[in-house]
Amino acid sequence: MGLIAEKEEKWLQNRLKYLSWDYFNHASDEERINQSALQHVLRKHAGAQFFGDCFVSEDAKIYTEVMHLRNKTFICGGAIIRHQLYTGDDCCIGSYSHLAGVVRLGSHVMIGGGVSIFGFNHGIEIDRPMAHQACQSRGIIIGDDCWIGANATIVDGVEIGAHSIVAAGAVVTKNFPEWSVIGGVPGRLIRNRMVPNDEIMLMSNGALAASMMENANP
Repeated sequence: MGLIAEKEEKWLQNRLKYLSWDYFNHASDEERINQSALQHVLRKHAGAQFFGDCFVSEDAKIYTEVMHLRNKTFICGGAIIRHQLYTGDDCCIGSYSHLAGVVRLGSHVMIGGGVSIFGFNHGIEIDRPMAHQACQSRGIIIGDDCWIGANATIVDGVEIGAHSIVAAGAVVTKNFPEWSVIGGVPGRLIRNRMVPNDEIMLMSNGALAASMMENANP
């Protein structure tokens, strides 16, 4: 194999590791064999189960106790997955995202690059160093058809309703209902996706916004 051919093969391999959605339509027989071998290792050492056609990049770091991936779910290169992860069908876990603790995703969930989802907390009692205290986990639930934008953070105990969007860089510290658009630090309700923008503009008395905020704070 010549130098150019070697570089091309390496480029194609790296592309699949990070643009992992290509796997389902463009993977070669050899790439599927390699993926099957990796999944065997993850079943043995990371408590993994695969329900349907799934893909885990060789450049992802999987150190789970339990990982259940459902059909058409993929994990891109650079992602770190620890502890427990449960997904629905057709989920995307983007490059350099970090999921830890107990995390449950519905179907059709998109996790953008650099997202942090931490379904656990360290103890914070004042009688001893925090590093020496037991961890606690309430877990995180993200409903169907949610999009978590790049570099967002979601902390333990949060539940995000189906069809919601979390803006890039947001820090989500509380629950939000279905159809929410969430942004800011800490995260707040920007609007409900079911309400058109022009209708929101017409509600100048703020009654709609007050109602939406009340629903976001059960």
